[in-house]
Amino acid sequence: MRRVLVVDDEEQIRTSVSAYLARAGMECDSLPDARPLVEGQSLDGIDLLILDLAMPTPGEQAIRALRERGEDLPIVVLTGVMDQKSIDQLMELGATRVLEKPVRLMHLASLLDLLLADEEA
Repeated sequence: MRRVLVVDDEEQIRTSVSAYLARAGMECDSLPDARPLVEGQSLDGIDLLILDLAMPTPGEQAIRALRERGEDLPIVVLTGVMDQKSIDQLMELGATRVLEKPVRLMHLASLLDLLLADEEA
C-alpha cells in the first residue's frame, strides 16, 4: 500500500484528503505544520508528500529543506490562487505539481496514482 503524508494547518483539509485517499487505497499520515519536516523528520516509508504553503512554518521552507537533504519523493503543493511566476518558482524549488485550492479530491487521487506509478517505473 502506498503511503502519503498530508501536511496542512487546516484540520478539515487534512481529514478530508486523508479519508478520501484512504478510500482510494492509500495509507495516509498527517501533520498540522511543516516544522517537523524542516527540522529533519524522517520520511522513511512515505511515498508522496501533499503540502500546503500557508502554514506557521511555510511549505516553501519544507520543500527547500527536503530537497537539500536529498529527499526525492514527489511533492504535491496545494495552495490558494497563484500566478504562473509563483508556480514556476515552486517547481524550481522542487515541487512536483502545484494544485489550486479548493482541489477536487477525485482529481487529486488520480494525480497521485499517476505520480506513484511513475515512481514504480
